[in-house]
Amino acid sequence: MSPTEDKSILYKRNDTNEPHLGEFIINDPDDKLRTNQHLYFTSGEEIKEGGKMLTHEGVETAEYDGYSFDNGDEFCLKIIASTDPKLNLPQPTQAFIKAYCEQGGIDEVDVEYEEFYAFCVGDTVTVKSERELFGVEKGQKLIVKAFEGDHIRYEGDGVQGIHSSHLEEGFDSVFTLKIDPIHNTITTHRIVEKTYSRDDIIHALTYGHRMGKQGESHANTLIEFKKDHIEAMLPQQ
Repeated sequence: MSPTEDKSILYKRNDTNEPHLGEFIINDPDDKLRTNQHLYFTSGEEIKEGGKMLTHEGVETAEYDGYSFDNGDEFCLKIIASTDPKLNLPQPTQAFIKAYCEQGGIDEVDVEYEEFYAFCVGDTVTVKSERELFGVEKGQKLIVKAFEGDHIRYEGDGVQGIHSSHLEEGFDSVFTLKIDPIHNTITTHRIVEKTYSRDDIIHALTYGHRMGKQGESHANTLIEFKKDHIEAMLPQQ
């Protein structure tokens, strides 16, 4: 949350520094009791030219591609949503703004994204290399039936699956912000700290080891060996 000279229903009391949601949009420069505020939702993803970002100077517009907090740019975060209408970005829901004020501020939330592929179910894709194992030929057209990890299921005879690397269309997916098309709002979730039992940790680590050693004849022996060492490393109950 940052101060603004614009009209806003969101403000902070200067005496308590607490956020509040007003009943009316107010902008009174002589009001010494409150300072109008805007909420900014940011991420560390790359910022494209023209994108909005939050820096130590405030809200700025990226002049070129490549700004990113992950790349070492000091305090340079992409703004993905805001209550500031001038930015022309999606907004948080009124329910979130109310919860933000009631809780005295919220530092972090999970924001929903949607994954989109280069093609969709029902699209036609082209095989770029002959694969006898899958019963398909180079140049053959397949109709996508479903996605399963890095494979697609397709309509036709024979084995009904093929790895994406054998398709001319590729399999790149893009994650985009999930936006309510009617209200132009984002979907947020509270970040809840998860706790795991000793058995959960042992299971996860041994399962990961099993996947890494899959196909080796002595995998089970190694798993049991690792499991003993994992148990010894964990705090005793």
